Amino acid sequence: MRVTTVILLPILATAVCSAATTVDGHTTLYVSFDEGPEPDYCAGDWRVAVNGGVATTDGRIGQAIAPGPGQRLTYNADGKVNPEAGTVEMWLLWDEETAAAENVNLFMFVTGNNNYVRVNKISATRLGMAFNGGPADDLQWQRVDVDPSAWTTGRWHHIAGTWDGPEIALYVDGELVDRAAQDHGLTETPAELMVGPGPVTIDELRLSTVARPPADLGFHAAEDGADAVVWLTSLEPAAMQQSVGQVGLDAQTAIDDRELPLVIGRRAYARGVALRAPGYVEFEIPQGYERVIGSYGVSPFGPEGARADLLFTLEGNPLRTCSNLSADGDAMPLELGLRSGTLRIEARPAGERSGAVAIVGDLMALQAGAPAPPSFSREMEPD
Repeated sequence: MRVTTVILLPILATAVCSAATTVDGHTTLYVSFDEGPEPDYCAGDWRVAVNGGVATTDGRIGQAIAPGPGQRLTYNADGKVNPEAGTVEMWLLWDEETAAAENVNLFMFVTGNNNYVRVNKISATRLGMAFNGGPADDLQWQRVDVDPSAWTTGRWHHIAGTWDGPEIALYVDGELVDRAAQDHGLTETPAELMVGPGPVTIDELRLSTVARPPADLGFHAAEDGADAVVWLTSLEPAAMQQSVGQVGLDAQTAIDDRELPLVIGRRAYARGVALRAPGYVEFEIPQGYERVIGSYGVSPFGPEGARADLLFTLEGNPLRTCSNLSADGDAMPLELGLRSGTLRIEARPAGERSGAVAIVGDLMALQAGAPAPPSFSREMEPD
């Protein structure tokens, strides 16, 4: 394999302004709900089960999720919960239905020995987080709460619960409102994470592996400006075409229109593009973004022995050429310095045989100085 970098523009370091909660190295689940209940980022398995036809509605930022009574979302907890420390946080719309309901569940997980974290409303004067820790023969329960009875309906509030060993705390709108401690923390991890049942409307759900201090909570994310990081597949492609089949966006599209995962080597990616050579896709990079990153390679779900060249251009000017890629290789890192304009990603056959499927996973644009979030991918299980 030969990689030629034709041009790489310099990256400037400036402050980052983001309209959404930040995904960083401590984040294991982040769901904006702007495109439905699927995670924007998570560790491990990213599938979600929807029970009862949960609806989306206008959110604090973009869209929010609104599970009603008997409705819930269930996420696989694989790799997402650190029993030693963590933070669960979200925006809650305090509406008339939630205020009137006696019991409402915002978020919860339960382990096999009945360790649990539950963010819920259990009465008109108690909204908070319940925590059950310790071994099965010595479980200890505690709870931290805020009294929401004087809240004005129609307003959003940021709710965050943290645990650090046996110590727990509750933050509302970035301020500490209650804390408690006991002898035991969580001793094991759950299999599932649940949102709902309601009636409840929540936005910007984030789970972390540390007990975040107040300054790191999502309440303090800037409300103005563009997101510092954007998945390119969240943008409408300016153009795309393949000689056979359809260009794959966040999945590989087989010739018979089946959706296959985006796989390079033994790693599957939740976001990215799949191009069957010859084929291309174009995205308009907005103002303010100064680099594109990702991981590239060739899918094992293609003609045996077929190879591809992958070309990146901006407004017709070459940025990078990755030559003679095969499905035998592992994913390679991509970083392109650029400016606003039309980014074209093109796959061409390398050799006489066409049909190799080039993959660019974790394909995202970043503003100047924005740190790259963790890879939204997982290792495939051996056959």
